Amino acid sequence: MKPFSIAILFQVFSLSVLGQSPTVSPEDSVRQLADSYRYAEAIQLADRYLVLDSTNFEMLNLKARALQAYFQNQGAIGVFERIYRLDTTRLSTLNDLVNANRMTGQYKQASVYCEKITHLSPDNLYFRTQLANLYSLDGRFRMALDVLIPIIRADSSNLYVLRQIGNSFASLGMADSAIVYYQKALLRDSMDVATTVKLSNQYILKKAYDTALLITEIFLRVDTTDADVTKQNAYCYYLLRNYAKAQEQFTRCIELGDWSKLAYKYLGLSYYKADEFVLAEPWFREAYYADTTDAEVCFYYGVSATRALNPDTGLMMLNKTLETLGPLTAFLSTVYVQLAEVYNSFNDADTALWFLIKAGEQNPSDVKLLFRIGYQYDLHLKNVEMALVYYEKFLSMASATDPATNESSLSIAVSFSDYAAARVMEIKKVNSQSSVHQ
Repeated sequence: MKPFSIAILFQVFSLSVLGQSPTVSPEDSVRQLADSYRYAEAIQLADRYLVLDSTNFEMLNLKARALQAYFQNQGAIGVFERIYRLDTTRLSTLNDLVNANRMTGQYKQASVYCEKITHLSPDNLYFRTQLANLYSLDGRFRMALDVLIPIIRADSSNLYVLRQIGNSFASLGMADSAIVYYQKALLRDSMDVATTVKLSNQYILKKAYDTALLITEIFLRVDTTDADVTKQNAYCYYLLRNYAKAQEQFTRCIELGDWSKLAYKYLGLSYYKADEFVLAEPWFREAYYADTTDAEVCFYYGVSATRALNPDTGLMMLNKTLETLGPLTAFLSTVYVQLAEVYNSFNDADTALWFLIKAGEQNPSDVKLLFRIGYQYDLHLKNVEMALVYYEKFLSMASATDPATNESSLSIAVSFSDYAAARVMEIKKVNSQSSVHQ
């Protein structure tokens, strides 16, 4: 069939589909379908016209945008690339390629096209800032800074760029530099929630908890209704071990509508650290139902339930913790110890002993576990001979521990040592008296 005949047939097809007069152009036919959200039909009609003229820029552009609207971004990229090959200097096409690649998570390819734009239009700050964002999305934070620093030198008032520079330094672990730029951003907008929280976090990384708290307090003096800053404020109190104030602020955060796992978890921890296990348990339960895969929440829920005299729930949650944890995690020994406590509450001393021995196998460097095993034999199983073995092992290893490397647990180790030494003397005295009588 001759090309002229094909053209007539396609014109007839478009008229039959749209019911329009012959004066409607092919481009308008496709555009009207797209404007009516009939994207699949628009794409099909564009393809029929493109058979006649594969270089029709406007038709290609209409097809690409219909593909994007129809959630076919990868197909749209292919069409935009065809348009780009027709004219490699058109900024709008390059920008379309940047956006389409970014939407599909292809940040490296998006940055390639954005680099081409910045070469064509080096003075356009929008494209340079977009390039820096793409570098950041791809984890290339130093390259992002190479683009952003010259921009801020040219315009020190650019709030968005100040934030992005702070974010890049933060991602590189350069807290001091991040703090400088976050502070500059807050001078421009003191009520910027995201920057307030990020600046506070940088001070937390430096363990400057008082300063981190002060940043949130300054914000909350003006606006007490922001849940994000209130949560950050509560977390600072938690880190400062002011658990009563942390409880108050996490509760306030939840009242403001933050029903996140983090809010529930740390409200529970604020009660837990204050030994208020009855109050901690329901918040750990809420955190658990928000994310049933969090082993730490399972653990604290189980321990709180046990200490709140709900050992059935405690046992169930601690067993779930075991299911969630990997076999070689250091945290596993702590779970075993807590399971031993639960089984002791059920008067199942043998099972409790098994878990304590497993804890010792999992973490042989924890000398306190030797004491716990000895105490289990001594108090719960009335087996003083085995108790003596483990007490003496504990005392020999505890005395060999270098206080300089174990300072945090020194006071606990000393109290355990005093108890163990006293029991060793008592057991040996009883054994000695028994042998005399025999």
